[in-house]
Amino acid sequence: MSPCFWRCKTSRNSRLWLAFGLSLILVLTACGEAAEPAPVSTSSPAPTPIFSPSAAARPVIHMSKEGGWGPSQGFTYFMLWDSGRVVFTNDRVRREAYLPLSKVADLVDAAKFLYDLNDGYGCAVMDAPTVYLTVEAEQGHRETIRFQEISSEISINVDTSLGETYTISCSPPKEIQAFLEILKNSLPEDAPLCQPVEVFVDSYPAYGIDAGNMTLSEWPSELKGFLQGEAMQRAIQLAGLYSEKLFLMDGEPYYVWVDSVSPGLHDHGYKWERPRHPNATYYGYHRNYGYLFRFSGVSQEEIASWYKAEMPDYRWILVKEEGAYFQVWVTDYYGDILKFRFSPDYFYIQQIFVERDVPRYPNAVQLGCTGSDCQLCKGITLEQARTWFHDHMVYLGWSETSAGVYSRSDDGITKIIRFGFRTESDGIAVYIEERQQIAPSWWPPPVDTPPIPTPTPTPTPT
Repeated sequence: MSPCFWRCKTSRNSRLWLAFGLSLILVLTACGEAAEPAPVSTSSPAPTPIFSPSAAARPVIHMSKEGGWGPSQGFTYFMLWDSGRVVFTNDRVRREAYLPLSKVADLVDAAKFLYDLNDGYGCAVMDAPTVYLTVEAEQGHRETIRFQEISSEISINVDTSLGETYTISCSPPKEIQAFLEILKNSLPEDAPLCQPVEVFVDSYPAYGIDAGNMTLSEWPSELKGFLQGEAMQRAIQLAGLYSEKLFLMDGEPYYVWVDSVSPGLHDHGYKWERPRHPNATYYGYHRNYGYLFRFSGVSQEEIASWYKAEMPDYRWILVKEEGAYFQVWVTDYYGDILKFRFSPDYFYIQQIFVERDVPRYPNAVQLGCTGSDCQLCKGITLEQARTWFHDHMVYLGWSETSAGVYSRSDDGITKIIRFGFRTESDGIAVYIEERQQIAPSWWPPPVDTPPIPTPTPTPTPT
């Protein structure tokens, strides 16, 4: 394993990035109380989750382990509710049990030490899984600890700019490791298997796969998004749970996977600072729609108004708003974009990454895409691609001066970006044809530097 620096917290409100580690997406898996089936929305830009919020049970401790090379083994998932219900995974088998309320209280008390720890520990070891451990002893008072599971003691030496050297241990504090053992030992050995009552079906294009030499089945178009009942059972029978399988969608090869849906406490995958409504519960990341949150006890309008009031305190700028349904936020016109889509009992937050002033289309790939900063966008038409990039460049403060040409003034310098769009057999290629930077007229002209004279060699006496 090759260790490098990882994220640490120097205080509750200030964090120091020692290096950039992998950002891994958590797909939470558990089972839950059956809810009344509801139809999946076809008009909404994101699927409607089937959910009956219950105020009787609230998650209080959540642990999940993921990442690393190969399938995760051992104790990898733990979710405890204040009602005593617990769902856990050990050696890739999910089970469900109920603990006495006295045991729940003891575990929550034992977890309170997490409030006094840093947010992150250790190093970014590329082939080691990351563990996320969260406690919420009281609603709204939540703390998440991140660290990597490393089987042996590893440490690295750090050289500072002042020439000093200090050592960072890649292992988490022993009290965290001891607490994980407490959680594991609290679980009954004979707990029954956990069966999902709701799943989410997602897919993405199988780029580079030649389906002509393969026998693949067509995936039913109605089995998408959040499913329950018979539709859920059909999806599981076709694709299985927690694994990817190849299918055809409109004649094209796609990877399809089915994951159970459950709540979580930690905001796995986030790289930004932003508020969370105290009534909102995180339900995992979904590739095409973003981070899903569900809520109860407040209205859609109250949720939207709350974020509109709170986000500016975290230095976010509101650049578009459509009532209580849609909000777009940016940081400083140089960073990423957050898009909020609100519904009566849930909302999505989609993060659009920005690289070199250009937004990245969700799930776009660079494989086989020819051109500067090229990204291959699949599943949209040429006009849809033009519209999407126009809207997101405008969010970032750019103005379209002519078709596909955008300009923005940064500190007196006018930047110009010219987009190119090309229709290909497997998608729309979007690339940069030209970049310019124009200095203001009041800037002094560049100084002509005289050439350095070439010294005449001295003849060697003979």
